[in-house]
Amino acid sequence: MAVLSQGIGPPFGYSLPLSARGRLGLPAMTTPAELERKVRQLDNDVQSIYEMLATIEATQKRQGNRLAEIANAQVEHGSKLDAILELLRGKRPE
Repeated sequence: MAVLSQGIGPPFGYSLPLSARGRLGLPAMTTPAELERKVRQLDNDVQSIYEMLATIEATQKRQGNRLAEIANAQVEHGSKLDAILELLRGKRPE
């Protein structure tokens, strides 16, 4: 039963013991149509997860780009402030 605990499942044509069926969330008597529906549902769930991950990835990319823009602006502001401080101290900026 080590294979079942890893979520891999039995090969086709193999009948699950009733105790294993409960652990997999399947009723004691499952028809092929019910199994097929369950597989489709799990496949849809996986596809939804990939779509969510793609959305998260796009958001992170946009946020990373924005953070880079902000960092560049801070560098520019730092240079301008240095020039202002030099003027206030009586030095000529370079």
